[in-house]
Amino acid sequence: MSNVLHRTLISTLFLSFASISLAQEKVEYWGVTPRYGMGEFEEEDTLYYKADIMPEFPEMAFAIKAPGSRCIYYSDSIRLKGEPALQRFIAENQKYPDIARSVKAEGTVKTRFVVEPDGKLTYKVICESVDPMLAKEAIRVLRLMPRWEPGQVKGKPVRVVRELSFHFKYQP
Repeated sequence: MSNVLHRTLISTLFLSFASISLAQEKVEYWGVTPRYGMGEFEEEDTLYYKADIMPEFPEMAFAIKAPGSRCIYYSDSIRLKGEPALQRFIAENQKYPDIARSVKAEGTVKTRFVVEPDGKLTYKVICESVDPMLAKEAIRVLRLMPRWEPGQVKGKPVRVVRELSFHFKYQP
């Protein structure tokens, strides 16, 4: 009987010490270790999921290709901004990896990144992927992206978390 009591006491002490040590650790969020000053969280380290004005893909000019022609007319370009520009950018830059094609991999790669106050994309991570080569391609396209228009809270640029899905469909 005392052996059961002894085990219960040890497990209770272990759990209490584990919770104390976890409470004293610094929070690390996607590799972002927030800086603490005088016991308070500094404002520039705050990551927002929702901002007054969400980050937006910048305005870009895309060349128009005449139907049935191999010629691209740069003088007749269209200017897109926001979600349409983002989708067009992905469509023009995303390539289906040959290795993924050989194993007929297809599906969605979900990514997450932080849009910094200067518009730069940082902390690009894969949340979900069906194939490592497709995930690598999604990160490659994220690295090609230009600086975004940053998100704002109360008129001030802030760090905003953004999620983006890349769709890969196998076509022989």
